[in-house]
Amino acid sequence: MNTKWLKNELSNTFPLHSQSRFSVQVRYLLIGILLLVFTLNYLQRVNVSILMADPEFITALGLTGETGKQGWLMTLFLLAYAVTNILTGSLGDRFGPRRIMSLGILLGGLATALGGMATGLGTLLVVRVLLGIGQGLYYPNQGVFIRRWFPPWERGKANSLCSLGGNLGTITAMPLFALITVSWGWQMNFYLIAVVALVFILPAVWFLISDWPQESSLLGAAERSYLAKNNPNDGTVLIRQKGFMMEAVKEVFKVPQIIWFILVYISFLSIWYGLLTWLPQYLTVARGFPFKTMGFLSALPYIAGIGGLILSGFGSDRLGRRAPFALVAFISTSLLLYAAAITTNVKACVLLISLATGTLSLFIGVFWAMVQTRLPLHLVGLGTGVISGVGNLFSAFAPLFIGFLIQLTGQYLIGILYMVAFGVVGAACSWTLARTET
Repeated sequence: MNTKWLKNELSNTFPLHSQSRFSVQVRYLLIGILLLVFTLNYLQRVNVSILMADPEFITALGLTGETGKQGWLMTLFLLAYAVTNILTGSLGDRFGPRRIMSLGILLGGLATALGGMATGLGTLLVVRVLLGIGQGLYYPNQGVFIRRWFPPWERGKANSLCSLGGNLGTITAMPLFALITVSWGWQMNFYLIAVVALVFILPAVWFLISDWPQESSLLGAAERSYLAKNNPNDGTVLIRQKGFMMEAVKEVFKVPQIIWFILVYISFLSIWYGLLTWLPQYLTVARGFPFKTMGFLSALPYIAGIGGLILSGFGSDRLGRRAPFALVAFISTSLLLYAAAITTNVKACVLLISLATGTLSLFIGVFWAMVQTRLPLHLVGLGTGVISGVGNLFSAFAPLFIGFLIQLTGQYLIGILYMVAFGVVGAACSWTLARTET
């Protein structure tokens, strides 16, 4: 097994103390809960994308024919999400990820409930901003948990398993919300996910997980010993000793390859959010599928994405290399999206977009594993917040730009080509990261 990628980690050897494969591992209970939280995040995030394909919703908000204005529903959410990532990323390092994540879930749940009461575009835009703040509190703390609870050679699959929530949430949301909208109206989508957040997910985070392995009453002796030897928790008070946020931010930007990490993440998110926002409408308007059918077809790409996440997460841990998976992801996605845009066969288009999303999903798990390997333990929350925040800040405009391009040209082709261009940029950045990883 290639272990060169561990050379900058706390340990440069593989497990100093092994576990029985049959022992109960509490750290994977943590991953299960984080997976549920991330699934919830995407249920909250994409419900508007699905509703944008519903004529009644569009009419109620006065957005008929206004694809530019429709793009603001995702873009304002992403801007609030990005700024919150940047400004609050260090809170989990300082006060514990469980508290901050719980606060984010509470705020997101309340915002979603308010969304069901919206009577116009202005109210819904406020809801999207509040939701962006709530989810912005969550994401950096996922990285803090993984860095604290998992040794380096397990972080690929840990990140990929958490990231499955993005696919599972979208897979569930596309047909479920379409069915709910047809049966009970668009408002019920908001109320349903608000109940899930406040009644089920929030108590699970608050009562079942701990900030550090050594604080968990569920942890067995074997797993406690394994983590103590293979993932020692040093550096926990350094961010408190520094005292000044700017000093910590400067330290983050001294991390090798940090700029490449930000650029490649912008590229990924620009494609991901472009698909997430416009795919349902593209299938109904440009490709002529009925609204009910759209819900199922829109879920197919994210089903394919599950395969990409599992392959890259487990495969990169096995091979000890991360960046080549990212390179393959961007090259394949660009080629498949371009083919989907120019084909006249609607079935081939759905297949190609599904394959493109599957290959794009090769990226996300290995990316955060690379970042967590590079960042010092005491900067994981802040560093994750900076990378995620800056990445989302720039890519937040992708749904808006795509919407304006569609409105300007009258064609969805230009929107897909916009995403293809970012695929090329992402491939170039991944090539650079792959060269420095060896």
